[in-house]
Amino acid sequence: MSSPMKIIERLSEQLQTLSDEQLSAVAQGQILVWQNDAELICTDAPTAPIMLQAGQIQAADNQALKAALLAQTESLYHDFYQKTPLSPAGFQAQVQDLFDQHSAGAFVATSNKAAAFSLFVELGEVIVEPQGAAKFPYGLCFQQSFLNSSETIEDWLENGEAYAQYLSMNVCRYQC
Repeated sequence: MSSPMKIIERLSEQLQTLSDEQLSAVAQGQILVWQNDAELICTDAPTAPIMLQAGQIQAADNQALKAALLAQTESLYHDFYQKTPLSPAGFQAQVQDLFDQHSAGAFVATSNKAAAFSLFVELGEVIVEPQGAAKFPYGLCFQQSFLNSSETIEDWLENGEAYAQYLSMNVCRYQC
């Protein structure tokens, strides 16, 4: 499972491996994007949510910029996920890990049975709430019905319906 600390560690590792050329590019106006919640890319044409824009961190040279980025890794992470939803790939990977850990069937509800768990996203991490927890009724789970009886929970995740449901449940968090 991808916990915030694991994601922060991955971000820190990616920041650590930035080359002098990439750091110079950032200092000269390129941006860092966090692609698929897994890979830091330096670009001038964002194709993913922006992690860091030029001028956001002032530094005298590349090493000072790298040191400042590393010192601020956790705040960069929190600021990013406070206003940016998980990517479809990042969401799917984390949910699949939870399916593997708890069994996918534990996240299926039917008309006469609640799911054992529901899903929430908090600061870039998909978390599980067990049935009976205060937040459980407001979480995300697969609603199996007679109308979609041939659809499986894996289909729900892979075809993007789970991600679309996550976004619709969090529209005010990211769009307001």
